[in-house]
Amino acid sequence: MAEPGQGDHAAIFSPSVARIAASAAKNWSYVDSWLLSRFPQGQKIPQFERNSATLKALLAIASVNEDVSNSHALIDRASKAALHELRDSEGVEGLVDNSSNHERTSILREAILSRTASFLSQEGRTALKALAVTAVRHGMGFPNPEDLAYEFLDLQISLLQTEHMIVRVGFLNEHLHHEMIKSNRLLSILQSHDYKLPSGLPKQNLELQRTTRARAVQLSDAREHQNSRPLRRSSHPTVQSVMKQEQHLLALIEEKKKMDTKISVFELLPSDPERAREQIEALQQQLMHFTTRRDQVFEGLIEQASPVKRRGA
Repeated sequence: MAEPGQGDHAAIFSPSVARIAASAAKNWSYVDSWLLSRFPQGQKIPQFERNSATLKALLAIASVNEDVSNSHALIDRASKAALHELRDSEGVEGLVDNSSNHERTSILREAILSRTASFLSQEGRTALKALAVTAVRHGMGFPNPEDLAYEFLDLQISLLQTEHMIVRVGFLNEHLHHEMIKSNRLLSILQSHDYKLPSGLPKQNLELQRTTRARAVQLSDAREHQNSRPLRRSSHPTVQSVMKQEQHLLALIEEKKKMDTKISVFELLPSDPERAREQIEALQQQLMHFTTRRDQVFEGLIEQASPVKRRGA
């Protein structure tokens, strides 16, 4: 510090000035000792300007550094105490001393984890177990809440898609069920004894075959006639010719509709005439069998209701 001038000899003997000077000297002594501890042994402190601002800044730095050092010391002592307690309580001291570095680390990790888990509450254990199970199922070595949240969102999306698919499959199943009921009803009608084929079916089949053959011959003749007729220029159409052609076309369309109506009756029959005839004959035999059975049943009913039979009984 700068020495006071000769004109200030009276100020030295002031009590307040003396207290301030003593406090500053004490603070500078503390700062010097702290700075010496920061430098290697034997190295002097570099020269710097010594004033109140520098003293204030150095005191603040020293205070913060001391607090940090104290915190580190507390953590170090707590770690040593916890390790010593774990060694005493878990009996792993001998295992740690006789194991390699990797085994020692694994043993200490297991001991610390078991010790930590023993101090957890029931809710904490449940949460830790749920987190561990979720991480294992999703293949996460180091799970964090964000990754788990993304996984849950993906699962929720998959669940919603599956629910939509289930609803669609349900609608399809219901539709198929209704169609199956309709098919069963139609099948029961066709298999019942009351169902009969149209009586004029064989005759209509024969007429249809004759008509088809005649139309085929006519079509073949028309094609041959068309091919044999020489090409010539057609004259300009007149109103009468157009009307006649229109009437002829309408007549053909009407006849085609009638033929389609007749043909629709025989859609279930084979296209081969011989096979169709055989199928019709089989149906006729089946009809005769049903008729004979009906007559037998009717005769049996008459015999049961006959008064002569009752009198004989």
